[in-house]
Amino acid sequence: MLRIMKAIVYAGLLRLSVEDTPVPEPKPGQVLVRLKSAGICGSDVNYIKGEFQYSKIPIIPGHEGAGVVEIAEDSSELREGDRVVINYVSSCGECEYCKIRRDNLCNNVELIGFDRDGTWAEYIIVSEKSLMKLPDNISFEEGAISGCALVTPFHAIKISRLSPGESVAIIGLGGVGINAVPIARMMGASKIIGVDIHSPKLEVARKYGADLVVNPLETDPVEVVKEETGGVDVSFEFVGSINTILQALKITKKGGRVVLVGLTRSSLTLPLPDLLFNEKTIITSIDHTREDLKELLGLMERRALNFQNSISGVVDIAQVPKIIDEMVSGRYSGLRTVIRF
Repeated sequence: MLRIMKAIVYAGLLRLSVEDTPVPEPKPGQVLVRLKSAGICGSDVNYIKGEFQYSKIPIIPGHEGAGVVEIAEDSSELREGDRVVINYVSSCGECEYCKIRRDNLCNNVELIGFDRDGTWAEYIIVSEKSLMKLPDNISFEEGAISGCALVTPFHAIKISRLSPGESVAIIGLGGVGINAVPIARMMGASKIIGVDIHSPKLEVARKYGADLVVNPLETDPVEVVKEETGGVDVSFEFVGSINTILQALKITKKGGRVVLVGLTRSSLTLPLPDLLFNEKTIITSIDHTREDLKELLGLMERRALNFQNSISGVVDIAQVPKIIDEMVSGRYSGLRTVIRF
């Protein structure tokens, strides 16, 4: 008997609708997951606005999700009822990068929610290797956002080689960047400065342990950071605009590192004298590895990290087009809205 599910379907530029579609049937090697929660990420909006292109249209968007296994093969390590997180970076496991555990750079990567149907639906089919067990003491909502909003800054901070006692600036405290604050604190940052133009996000940064927050609409963050630290050891840029990238370069001390995380299609003329004469290093960070997600979930299970302040709203699937409209128009003021199924 054909089963029907609710799903958000993208049919072209800014065209989203809630539709009744067939529940997908798993093929050999695949697992059917009944989703319990899914996140709405800024990168989803970048694609919906046409800044980046989906691999297929129509498509069910969404790359953050957590749920319960409904159907798995007998040979699978997963069983019906297991709580799981979707790892949207679906790597091949065979290429040179997968073999050295840099699967975020996989030559044959398939991104769930961008290259194939994603998590904005009641059910999803994925390969077993794209699932990770969700500890019982982590909610489905936190589990959903762990797969991007939490693990993306976790990966960025790991590859920055942040050492205990170093100072940090985090530019862009949205749904991803805000989570860099507690992660940097846990990893031993001595001073954390948060920069954002939205006052409510600055307040959350304070709750997460930021020592100082700066609103660029009110105060020049370059002057503040220079006065407070003389330049930070590591700056993280989560916006993806030319202005904020240049800002990150300016507030970083000699010999420091600048980590670029925010998605952008812009080209940038770099201030090479500042980089060359001051030995500043630019590091780019994309997605995460499977090991990153496993490590992060372990820390969350032990409550070494807690991200409850990062979820600003919970909606049902019928409300998703309204949230997307608010995000596209700039009227959205939250951090991360999650869908509850």
